[in-house]
Amino acid sequence: MRLKIIALLSLTALFITFCSCKKSVIGVETPPVVEVPDPPVVTPPNPEVKPDTVIELGTGSGNLTIEGTKWSSMGNILIKIKSGSYSSINLKNLKIPEGKRMTIKNTADGVVYVKEEISLTNVKNLTISGNGSKDKYGFQLLSVPYRCIRINDYWAGVEISRMRFTNNPDYCISIENSISGKTYTSSEESRSDNIKILDCEFDNAGTVYFGGEINKDTGIDKGFVKGLEIAYCVFKNSSPGDCIKVGNVQDYNIHHNTFNNINSDSQIHNGIVFVAGNGHVHHNKCTNHQGNFVRAWIYSRGTATTSTAYDNIIYNSRKYSAFEYQGYARHMWSGKTTYSNAICYNNTVGKMNTSQDWIGTVIDIYDLFGGTMQVYNNVGINFAHPQGFDKPAGQQSYINNIQANQAVTESNNLYFSSLQEAGIMNESDFKLNGNSALKSKGKSLSWLTDDYYDTKRNSSTPSIGAVE
Repeated sequence: MRLKIIALLSLTALFITFCSCKKSVIGVETPPVVEVPDPPVVTPPNPEVKPDTVIELGTGSGNLTIEGTKWSSMGNILIKIKSGSYSSINLKNLKIPEGKRMTIKNTADGVVYVKEEISLTNVKNLTISGNGSKDKYGFQLLSVPYRCIRINDYWAGVEISRMRFTNNPDYCISIENSISGKTYTSSEESRSDNIKILDCEFDNAGTVYFGGEINKDTGIDKGFVKGLEIAYCVFKNSSPGDCIKVGNVQDYNIHHNTFNNINSDSQIHNGIVFVAGNGHVHHNKCTNHQGNFVRAWIYSRGTATTSTAYDNIIYNSRKYSAFEYQGYARHMWSGKTTYSNAICYNNTVGKMNTSQDWIGTVIDIYDLFGGTMQVYNNVGINFAHPQGFDKPAGQQSYINNIQANQAVTESNNLYFSSLQEAGIMNESDFKLNGNSALKSKGKSLSWLTDDYYDTKRNSSTPSIGAVE
């Protein structure tokens, strides 16, 4: 999970065309390149602090509103909401000073159910967590017909955790237009800062939606998010198109989530994780789905950064490749933004584009408008329609689907026709058997510390794929 920055040497990128075949290493090693990814943006969890003020609110039913500036002078505040079934919970004008925090929990006797919505309006340094009782999810929103959590006006330093969303057809967490449509002016009030969504479950539920857009051609820079972490969440049994959609973000860190049975009813070209900006997607598992697992439209704020995708397991997609990385001219705004480099490494990818109506490989690569693209240590398994599927044998590309004049540096990628040939024991945990051809065959990456299971790797001779 943690990356170690190494000294920056010169980067050389050459455009590579290649042929591939089963059980052979794909790609040709280029002259030495030292890859220097930025570390994932891992901000410390908002700590449990000893409260200065403890208050129990709510009757277990009706509408509960917590509002006002009076709370800002009470130090660290713990509010316990009485378990029961509420129509709505509304949190307004709760801007807690830096260094202090308001934490809202369910009481120890059970779950807080919400039938209509939770709303957050103008809040700062606030945690809403369902860890007040022994229940796994102490806040639950079940069969809510419209948006489950709506955020308006301003939010920063907010953590939402230990919540369950079930049978909700609309957005589960929705950043409303008063934030997503707000023009970014460099001030803190004009952006969202340090947002965390942790340990939540989304079952037959809608999108986690942030909105936002940047476009130099129209002069739009709105809904900007600086620092976003979505981790340890479960997404399952739903067809929202995009499970996570963020249109204008700096430093996203999306990790240790699982996605299963996603978009069985969808035909659109979506990204299960659809992000525009820069950041990292790692230690996730996505199975039985439709759409790119990650659809990343990458650019950087200020100086160039490096966006990464690593230690992910992606298996059995009805449409498209596991990853899409792309830049757009409209995102390259002189004095404001620039390109992002990208590295896709140590991912396990199998059974892409089973509908066979497009190309299914490890990664679709488009023009990055100055950024470099590096692809290492990935394993592909059982692709029916790789790039060049309609060409004579030996002219297929199973790892990269290059859709633009974009230079790609690649090596130590392997392709196999089955899990068994790769030495992967099953399609449940994707662990390697003792004779796996993936063991110790990866390119040395000094910052590579662990695998999908957080097992320590030998960075000098790592195994190929997400599992060591």
